Amino acid sequence: MGMNILYALLYLFLAPVGGGLLAGLDRKLAARMQRRVGPPVVQPFYDVLKLFEKERIAVNEAQGFYLAGFLFFMILSGIFFFAQGDILLVIFTLTMAGICLVVASFSSSSPCSQMGAERELLQIM
Repeated sequence: MGMNILYALLYLFLAPVGGGLLAGLDRKLAARMQRRVGPPVVQPFYDVLKLFEKERIAVNEAQGFYLAGFLFFMILSGIFFFAQGDILLVIFTLTMAGICLVVASFSSSSPCSQMGAERELLQIM
């Protein structure tokens, strides 16, 4: 039981770092295949820091709530997975995260976000 909690905590701290490094390696590899130098491997972290400096704009207050739900369910599904929880519970929480993202997209009146929401619904199904 103690190791499962340790794995879940490691997931919370190492998943964003590992995901950022993998995205950076992917961009670097894609650039090398196109015979370019490409960005540094830590470029995704620079992008996130720059994103946090920008002004926050939301169409309505509901979007923030649904995006927080998306983040919550994504973190919860990772914790369940690495704590060796029930796989059906992991799939359910991943589906709930996708539904929160779709509802947040539909709450906007932009046609581009609605097209993205429809595509996400097709992927969920």
